[in-house]
Amino acid sequence: MFNRKAICKKMACVAGASVISAAALTAPSVYADDTGFFIQGAYGGYKTHGDDFDDQNTLYELSAGYRFLPFLGVELGYTDLGKFGGDFVSAEVDGYSASVVGYLPFTESFNAFVELGQFYGDVDVQALDFQDKTESETPFYGIGVSFRVTEPLWITAEYDRYDVEYEDGGWPDDIVGGGDSTDVDTLKVGARYYF
Repeated sequence: MFNRKAICKKMACVAGASVISAAALTAPSVYADDTGFFIQGAYGGYKTHGDDFDDQNTLYELSAGYRFLPFLGVELGYTDLGKFGGDFVSAEVDGYSASVVGYLPFTESFNAFVELGQFYGDVDVQALDFQDKTESETPFYGIGVSFRVTEPLWITAEYDRYDVEYEDGGWPDDIVGGGDSTDVDTLKVGARYYF
């Protein structure tokens, strides 16, 4: 003897699954065209914290990357922080970075992302008559958002935190606070072009 209620439930489930599957196959994906190679230029400002390097200035950055999946990509960049510090103690920092980027696509035209990588920088410290040059290799992280303007062009806004290290160049502790690193908080906007 057939159980009509059970059969109807099964048929309803099959029909519902078919409708959902068909809708998923025919609906436009919010992840469409969000992969591929890109280049980016960015400009912004930063604030340093630590020792006698408390200062703020501007920066520029050039980068290139590849987005393998809508949720994952890699990026290589060059960042120039210029010169910061005071009349007695100052530093110049520039360098290269390599990072992994995780994306969260909300719509076809709006993404959020997080970035984790390594910064390889040259740090030139000048303290009165003392001078030293250091190669700094430190991790950094960042968060940001991106907005699609046209099909290949996106505008980005991003915050990054670097911990720039330098070696003691033989200067007295009362000149450069005795420390060997300074935190750098950056805020920048950029234009990203996908190929």
